[in-house]
Amino acid sequence: MTVRRISSFDGASTADDLLSLSAAKLAEIVLQHLKSYEGTHTVMQNGMVHRRYFIGMVEGRNMGLGISNTKPEYGTKQPAVSEALEEAWNWLVSQGMLMRAIDQPDEWYKITRAGETYLKAFNLSKPGQDGSLGASHPAPFSPLGRDADFCRLAVDEARKSISEDDGKPMVGAVVARGGSLLATAHRGETPNNHAEYIALELKLPEAVLAGASVYTTLEPCSKRNPPKMPCAERLVQRKVRSVFIGMLDPNPDIQGHGVRLLRDANIEVQFFPHELMKEIEELNRNFTRKFRDAPRSAVTSFPAIRAISPDEQKIADILKFKGKPITVFNKQKYGHGYLEGTFDAVIADCDSLGVVLKTSGNELSFSLSQIEVSRDMERKTLKLTVYR
Repeated sequence: MTVRRISSFDGASTADDLLSLSAAKLAEIVLQHLKSYEGTHTVMQNGMVHRRYFIGMVEGRNMGLGISNTKPEYGTKQPAVSEALEEAWNWLVSQGMLMRAIDQPDEWYKITRAGETYLKAFNLSKPGQDGSLGASHPAPFSPLGRDADFCRLAVDEARKSISEDDGKPMVGAVVARGGSLLATAHRGETPNNHAEYIALELKLPEAVLAGASVYTTLEPCSKRNPPKMPCAERLVQRKVRSVFIGMLDPNPDIQGHGVRLLRDANIEVQFFPHELMKEIEELNRNFTRKFRDAPRSAVTSFPAIRAISPDEQKIADILKFKGKPITVFNKQKYGHGYLEGTFDAVIADCDSLGVVLKTSGNELSFSLSQIEVSRDMERKTLKLTVYR
């Protein structure tokens, strides 16, 4: 397998084009570029990607990896491009699509399950002869039964959306199980309600939805103003089997969080066929434009992304639950799992030295490198996986 140049992607052919991209779009390109190194044993080795090697290859520096560009890909504007690519890398880390590789030097990262899911949203076409070193192809849409029909129906529902105010998305949702249609809904069908809420709570309030599939044209929201429940959490609560998504939320502060929440709950996530995704993006062009065309400095997430490290983010996530009960999963890194198990604890404190937990009569402390942070969806609290 060969590697696809950054400049071969749509919207990145020149430095000026690349620097005008939104955070989410540039991160999408970086992730696809990194995936194209698979099998080369250069920037990607043993399923891990190396941050410094990635930047060095784009800059045309000899990294001792056997292959290299002969010159910086973006000429005299390469320094500005390299900084933007670093920011995109940080964005992927902040969204949980890249994570530090355990027991490896700091520069080594892994593409997470959320990152692999994100890749499925985009259909890489083969670039022209003049711009690439090759191409990689993500997994295609793999429908079962009437999946494609229900995706189409969700798009038709989205077209019925009632405009509540300027800049709101047009969203359609379909609920089905075993090839049978259970409900359809669209945004604004009842005032100020999301399509998923209308379908699940207003049309199917008493239905058992375990094993059902939901087809929604926009990534389910991951946060709402209280007392409203985010749509992604509602899908988890109703125990649906799978969710098909037509487009990710273009807001870089929100994008990917709904997918992560669903996958953390072991819900299968797929994306609509490419043709329908393009139709949905066109349908929501006004909604997307305010994020896509915003100046880089206007994207509120970027200052925070550049200022906060993965460890700092981990500390912040843990401290939100200070003094509250959480779930701790003991995971044995080596051996036969004799010490593995789950127990309850309360967050006493957390800083750069580590996290302190209180259990019945005991106080335990662990370094940040020993723990992974996630959510216990059943108990609606924090879950810490502790590697011993």
